[in-house]
Amino acid sequence: MSDTPFLLAPAQLEDAAALALDRAKISGAADATAEVIESTQLSVGVRLGEIETLQHRRSKQLRISVIVDGRRAESMTSELTPDAIESAIEAACAIARHVAPDESAGLVDAAFLARDIPDLDLFHIWLPSAEDALEIARRIETAALDGEDLPAGTAIKAEGARASAFHRQLCFATSRGFMASYPSSSHYYDCGVIAERNGRMQVANWSRTARAIDDLPAPDTIGRAARARALAKLDARDIPTGDMPILFEGILAMALVDPVMGAISGEAQYLSDGFYTGKLGERIFADHVSIEERPLLPRGLASRAFDAEGVATVDRDLVHRGVLQSYALSRYSAQRLGLPLTGHAGGMSNLRLVGHNTRPSDTREAMLRKLGNGLLVTDIAGGGTERTTGDCSFAVTGQRVVNGEIAHAVEGVTIAGSLPDLMREIVAIGADEHVEQSITSGSILVGAMRVAGR
Repeated sequence: MSDTPFLLAPAQLEDAAALALDRAKISGAADATAEVIESTQLSVGVRLGEIETLQHRRSKQLRISVIVDGRRAESMTSELTPDAIESAIEAACAIARHVAPDESAGLVDAAFLARDIPDLDLFHIWLPSAEDALEIARRIETAALDGEDLPAGTAIKAEGARASAFHRQLCFATSRGFMASYPSSSHYYDCGVIAERNGRMQVANWSRTARAIDDLPAPDTIGRAARARALAKLDARDIPTGDMPILFEGILAMALVDPVMGAISGEAQYLSDGFYTGKLGERIFADHVSIEERPLLPRGLASRAFDAEGVATVDRDLVHRGVLQSYALSRYSAQRLGLPLTGHAGGMSNLRLVGHNTRPSDTREAMLRKLGNGLLVTDIAGGGTERTTGDCSFAVTGQRVVNGEIAHAVEGVTIAGSLPDLMREIVAIGADEHVEQSITSGSILVGAMRVAGR
């Protein structure tokens, strides 16, 4: 078995990027960028012990972006031969001739480009055989279906269990003298479960992702977690409509923080259509809450030493003790706003919601006691936040909490409120931190929201 997941050497990606930039210049582009990616993934799934999916994907791609007479356009090719690269450049230049000129279009000046690229420990090879990966998926499912301690009249059914190994190498180069490349990995386990009692069914899912296979929990714990979450939804009861405090599990922080990040993005600022337009230096969160960004976090799921334009990333507090410290700007948005760029082309990296009043004793149980009488939200089935006003509405399931203890499951309810108001009035952040995608957060206790029951 090969000890590398890739067919191409890093030098081959760099050669393709250099060739693309040279050909773009010859074709009349004043500036150009080239991004070359090779990726490979093994993904397997089982249901009732039998193979449901078994996929091995391998791909490569070159994306070329050109600027011709102030007009920007891009093209892609899945082949890295000189002829394919030449055709992609011709296509990009042809598109550029039909694009309106934009005085803000351009590349990042050399002074802002990353030079010292740290090793962020993002690449951990895991090359299981299909048989080994299938055995892991079966272990996950077996743990989920274990019925030894099921209550009477309760059944557990399989939605499927999966294991996946993903590897990628990237090279990014610009005509301003920047070229850098690095490999990365992302491996995950996943399980879906159906719990049934008295003719009513509830579905739950649990998954974990990590850069290194050794950082993933044991496969059995994935199945057991999915099973426990499905069982917790059974025997759901109606609740009356009214206002009550809400405790969001940390896994759901993305639903709350992602709209905030969209509202402080450069695009929202120069279009003036976000609910945090012009709020730099103002308090937008409770004064005991900060949002840290740590793009240089070793093994972080969203770590990167440079952004999608080659700008060096830096650790920063986007929000410090409630006050908005920085917008998230690419070169284009910085140019439009007349502000310094911040290295956020392509988004933000490794956000962490920090409660400065949080103590190690603020466990899930302690947060339930702080909630007192309200609703613990464990899943968001739909809804979202309105971009311009920040009004939010979510269809949720969870648990009714009475006197700090879980009373019964709840489903089919909608909660609504103003996200900006909720963020300014966060009551507490739990110590029960959970990493989900690019956000780390404990459970989030907010003030009263409108709960529409049945």
